[in-house]
Amino acid sequence: MKGISTFSDGWISKLTSLLRGNSQWTVTTLTDKVTAFTASGAVNPTFSGVTIDRYMYRELTDGGLRVLGEMAKTAGGTNGSGSYQISLPSGYEFDTSVVTFETNNGADGFGRGSIIIRSGIGSGILTFDNGGVGGSLSNVMIVPTSATTFRLGGTFDGVTGSSASGFWGSTFYAASFGDTVTFDGVLPVIKI
Repeated sequence: MKGISTFSDGWISKLTSLLRGNSQWTVTTLTDKVTAFTASGAVNPTFSGVTIDRYMYRELTDGGLRVLGEMAKTAGGTNGSGSYQISLPSGYEFDTSVVTFETNNGADGFGRGSIIIRSGIGSGILTFDNGGVGGSLSNVMIVPTSATTFRLGGTFDGVTGSSASGFWGSTFYAASFGDTVTFDGVLPVIKI
């Protein structure tokens, strides 16, 4: 039986190139990219006690933009109002021939699960610790909101066992709680 050592350097080089993409990671901060969704009433959140704050992206060889975001923080800050949106890196916008925008009034919840699933790309996890009273973990999807922004939407499990569909924002995993936010996706974008 042949082992991996029999593969040519060309094959390994191609695989490595595919996994790495054609550019290096650009790293910035996630907190600088988060604002209130404008249709929500537009009061921006503030984050305090942030211990991890990364927003990384790179272009992929076969098109698209790989984005990774991670934030961990302690309780504090202000919730703002409505759902939170995250900006794409400067110079990119979503490819409108591929994505569907979810702009439904920007509220957090109200049974939008089917809209989130239909519009969602990429994935993520939100967790929070409610001051030792209990906590929660929710899976989310990256949901394009406009040509240059997206939100994190999913079904959020509450401390009391209740759940509702909506977006990360003042109602779910609000900025004033101690929580973590992570997401990862390959986004269909074009350079502008």
